Amino acid sequence: MLRRLREPGKPSAFWAGLALSAGALSLVPLTAPIAATAAALLSLIAIFLCSRYPEKHTGRTKILVALGLCLLGMTLFFAEGALFWRWKIYQSYEQRLAVTHLRLDQVAQAMEQYRQEKGAYPMIDGIMTARSELEPKFASHFPVLDGFDEAISVTSRPEGFLVVASPPPPPGSHVSPPPIVAEGGFQPAPAPAPPAPLEEAPPPGATSSIAPEPTAPNPAAPAPTVPMPEAKTPQ
Repeated sequence: MLRRLREPGKPSAFWAGLALSAGALSLVPLTAPIAATAAALLSLIAIFLCSRYPEKHTGRTKILVALGLCLLGMTLFFAEGALFWRWKIYQSYEQRLAVTHLRLDQVAQAMEQYRQEKGAYPMIDGIMTARSELEPKFASHFPVLDGFDEAISVTSRPEGFLVVASPPPPPGSHVSPPPIVAEGGFQPAPAPAPPAPLEEAPPPGATSSIAPEPTAPNPAAPAPTVPMPEAKTPQ
């Protein structure tokens, strides 16, 4: 059996040292609960021995430090656990938002496939009516609930459709985010404009009532020659 060597007549701080070592281990997140419990028990044992046998055991300062490390380690352990749990809650909320967007896109794609085949969107009011109309021909799995297990709102008319999901407030907030919307509208191509009417040609021999515009003289053109009268010779 191993024994701690000490000088004769000098009290030992063996139990206080064990408590201090366990208190230091309580600062490690993975070992914090076990190490903190061990540090508390060892501190109680060391306090009892120091009080009952002061001539043999000492180390009150180490005991106090061990208890302080024990409290600090457990505080950090619970704080880290709370932060991790809060992060997991936010991550779960973001995943549910992503699922909601995906399911609304699936509904919109089914609507577009219906329009491509039928030429117009269906007349629908409600998600169950949409499911009975579009599944399984236009969607192998038609979603009814969003990522938060709430019913999706669907309204469709021949000229367009509207799909809406209303997510709840994010964790720690009482303000609801804006609804998530997927919509579509089919506008038929406009009819081509009618051709301009052709102008009727005037009948033969008819003169136009519009006088021709006078043309300006061209300065570069040569001037017209004026014939000179011939001189008469006397007889």
